[in-house]
Amino acid sequence: VAISFMLMFPKMEIYSPGEGILAQRPGVVTEVTDTRIVVDGQIYPIKQNGSNFEDQDESNKFLPTMNTWQEAVVEVGQEVKRRELLAKGITRIYSQANVWIFAGFVIALGSVWGIGKAAVYKHIPDYFPEQVGVVGGMVGVLGGLGGFFCPIIFGYLLDWTGLWTSAWMFMFVLSMICLLWMHQTVMKLSRLPSGFEAKFAGLMQGGAGNFLKPLISWEDGFGVGIEAIDRQHTRIMSLINEIDEKVQDGGTYEQFAPVLNDLIDYTNEHFAHEEKLLEENSCPDLDGHKKAHVRLSEEILDWKKKVAKADTEDMNEHMVFLRIWFPGHILNVDKKDAAYLT
Repeated sequence: VAISFMLMFPKMEIYSPGEGILAQRPGVVTEVTDTRIVVDGQIYPIKQNGSNFEDQDESNKFLPTMNTWQEAVVEVGQEVKRRELLAKGITRIYSQANVWIFAGFVIALGSVWGIGKAAVYKHIPDYFPEQVGVVGGMVGVLGGLGGFFCPIIFGYLLDWTGLWTSAWMFMFVLSMICLLWMHQTVMKLSRLPSGFEAKFAGLMQGGAGNFLKPLISWEDGFGVGIEAIDRQHTRIMSLINEIDEKVQDGGTYEQFAPVLNDLIDYTNEHFAHEEKLLEENSCPDLDGHKKAHVRLSEEILDWKKKVAKADTEDMNEHMVFLRIWFPGHILNVDKKDAAYLT
């Protein structure tokens, strides 16, 4: 998008009115030169044009240049009124469109398009794991159609506008449409927190309703062998299931938000209690355990923001996260440091 935008501007000169000079009081013009105008003894300096435009063609300029100057519009002996125009202002904007800069941009744009093409194919198995062949074929067909139709469109745009750079204007608009469309599509499919999209985006489409009922059931494998810690974990699981019950009943975010806030508060208390025990027992991996807690807290807060904006019918998809989030910490972190949680 950025490179196409910069390629849009052809070699051009634009003249526009600039800041002029107005008489501060009435009088008679007594002198007019290239550098000044005199009215009854009051001198008005004139800004001169000090640029040689022909020299600019021989230099390499990346950005458009702008020059401003003033030209007298009164004559000696002319009587002027207050705030009457003495000298008009002229502004000239010059865009060189250097061929070497142009060539560099075109090469860079082609490289970026190649990377973007690879990125699109990377998205296909992530977001359409069951339709890789179909979607990949569609992307390939669209690419072929672009190669066929775009040059034709470029020709018509040149006929209609008379600008060779109309092709880059078209590519700018097309790239912007693709960028926004891709963003909306990926964001729509990326409803789960970071790290979960690829695994669970198609879960509901594969019939995950039974997978979510009940959301979490306590199993012996969840126990860390310490009654107080297991009791806290059971409490967290109970709050998660309470949220799930409200979701299964068609509840909105506002209806289960109080329970979610209790879950977040209790989880933070549980983490603080664990860290206190680990520190008292000189756990060698205390820093790693704390970082895991910070990451889990960030994930649940990120999840909270997403469900707050979600539609009611999409809540079941979001509940998949809680099923993974809760036991993942116990099995991967707490059990490893269980000896230091006494």
